[in-house]
Amino acid sequence: MSSARRLWWSLGSVTYATLALELALIRWVSQQVRVFAYLNNTHTSPPWWLLAAALPLLWHSRKVVTALSLAGIVICSAASIGGASFSPTTASI
Repeated sequence: MSSARRLWWSLGSVTYATLALELALIRWVSQQVRVFAYLNNTHTSPPWWLLAAALPLLWHSRKVVTALSLAGIVICSAASIGGASFSPTTASI
C-alpha cells in the first residue's frame, strides 16, 4: 500500500473512531449527569444555547466590546432562525 493511501486510511480510521467515541460520550454523559439529562428535554432554541456557551467567555473577558459582540451574535442568530423548531419531538412530519 502506498504511503498516501495508508495516510488516508489512518485518517479515516481516526476520524471514525473519534466520531464513535464522541457519540458514546454524549449518550453516556446525558444519562449520568442529571443537568444534561434535564437539558435534553428542554425545547430551547439555538440562540439560548449559544448564549449559555458564551457566558463563561464573557465572564473572563469583562470588556464592553465582548458583551456587545455577544449580544449582537445572539440577536442575529435569533433573527435568522425566526420561529423555527429544532427539537425532534416537536417537528411535524
